[in-house]
Amino acid sequence: MEFIVRETSRNSGKMARKLAQLCAQVHDAIRFALAGAADSRLRELLVQEVRPAPDGARLGVVLMLVRGCGAARDVNAPHRGSTAEEWSSWQDDIDAAYDALRKAGPWLRRQVASEIHRKRTPELAFQVLVAQDDTFDETEEVAS
Repeated sequence: MEFIVRETSRNSGKMARKLAQLCAQVHDAIRFALAGAADSRLRELLVQEVRPAPDGARLGVVLMLVRGCGAARDVNAPHRGSTAEEWSSWQDDIDAAYDALRKAGPWLRRQVASEIHRKRTPELAFQVLVAQDDTFDETEEVAS
């Protein structure tokens, strides 16, 4: 016997609320984990957004790379017209951030698991952005 659940506005509203709640919990868990990470490359990442997949089994975590002093934006960040050397330096930092995320992915997922209230911990896919004159430059994505 199969059970059919009708999609009602009440069910879809509840699902949307639960996904939003999950994203907020994951956002906070990753933010605290990154702030206390041993790897300085992870401490230079700020959580901008957590985006859910429709079923909540996978979450996209959007991070912003900030060089130097904790959460302060780098005033020397490259902008339109920057030299190739400056952009190359940022690309090196982005590559280092992705390397750190690959290595720390399982640890970050465990940190999330300890903070959320779900049977299964969602998979995390990371995307690193770079601030550029109040816009963002997108880079590659890495899954953990």
